[in-house]
Amino acid sequence: MLERCLSGEMSRTNRLPRRRLRPALVIGICLAALCAVDMASAVPASPDGVDVTQPDGGRFRLHKRGDEFFSWQETADGHAVVRDKVDGFWKFAAPAADGAAFVAIQNARVGTADPKTLGLKKHALPDAKLLRAHVKESKNRLGDSPVAVPAGKRVPGTTSTTAAGDPRPRLYCRQTVDRRGRPCQG
Repeated sequence: MLERCLSGEMSRTNRLPRRRLRPALVIGICLAALCAVDMASAVPASPDGVDVTQPDGGRFRLHKRGDEFFSWQETADGHAVVRDKVDGFWKFAAPAADGAAFVAIQNARVGTADPKTLGLKKHALPDAKLLRAHVKESKNRLGDSPVAVPAGKRVPGTTSTTAAGDPRPRLYCRQTVDRRGRPCQG
């Protein structure tokens, strides 16, 4: 059929009707765009762990938990850990009483200390109210409203909504879509 079409033997009326394909193509593109919008929301951290080596040579498996608004690390058995900035060791941690964070327990190195004797619970998190407030603050800080910037200026990490050479102030967005998946509007 392709050879007949290329050689000119086939008339225009025998070819595939393009008018019937266009609506299907438009619908397909719209459906793909709708599916892609859903992917712009917060995503959980990877469930795969990584092997970590302590400064003394001890090894353990570390798992990242949470999303871009709140995240933490756990051992393979589910106890929260943080890396001590002073000595570089990973230590077991307890949820902070005054915020959405974890506090390292001194002398509780992963691999040498027993989290059960420290009274730690598996998958323990900070207070739910503190977590909600932290996530809300993080979302507000991230923002989804455009920012006016004078012409000729550039804001790193943003997307311009006007064409280059336009003398009007440019509108920049911190994201290409807002939290609800709508395109950033200037």
